[in-house]
Amino acid sequence: RNPVPSMSVLHTKLPKGVLVTHLSPSPSGRFLFLGFVDGRVWVVPLNHTGVHSCISLADSQVGAITTVFADEAERMLVIGAGDGSLTASQWNSEEMYQAAGRMQTDRDLDMSEVSRSLTSTMPDLMGADTEDWQLPTCENPGFCSFARDILDDDHYSIQDAKLRTEEDHAKAQAEQKKARVRERIHEVRTELEELVSKNQQIPCNKLSTAELAVDQEYIS
Repeated sequence: RNPVPSMSVLHTKLPKGVLVTHLSPSPSGRFLFLGFVDGRVWVVPLNHTGVHSCISLADSQVGAITTVFADEAERMLVIGAGDGSLTASQWNSEEMYQAAGRMQTDRDLDMSEVSRSLTSTMPDLMGADTEDWQLPTCENPGFCSFARDILDDDHYSIQDAKLRTEEDHAKAQAEQKKARVRERIHEVRTELEELVSKNQQIPCNKLSTAELAVDQEYIS
């Protein structure tokens, strides 16, 4: 089938020359999330697509937006970017949607009033306990370590930890040297056993035990 031309209307003017790396709707379907290669996130209300809220949290060079997720109440945004960052941002979705509707009907709307309204009606930040985050411990391989609060009064200090680390490092180096010496001794012993075995198989002119000894002082 041949392509059929159709009329299109520009609803949202995107930044020129900046690639879109993410596009998804909000849980309620009232907003559209746009992520860009330069680390910006646009939240576009669908009742007035000519306006948007811009969130700039990621690195502008390597922080291309890869995911945007909102909770069911649309009070919190979680933004993932190519620079490895994962950021949670508080969001006043209800007031933003209403403000966009007012801007659609009232062209002379005072933006300072909109800003004050968004600030004053910002929902309270939901309480959370770090124990519920299920963060991996520093010993887990394959995960980046997270700094945790030290609650034990008997826990050693940072200086003690550094001294212990240096001591452990010195012990590890000593054990490595011992392992290399043991391995070399095993190689020499194996070589000597092979020579003794060959010497015993010679029909004549066999070497004595003293002649096979490398260290004559050890024999004496």
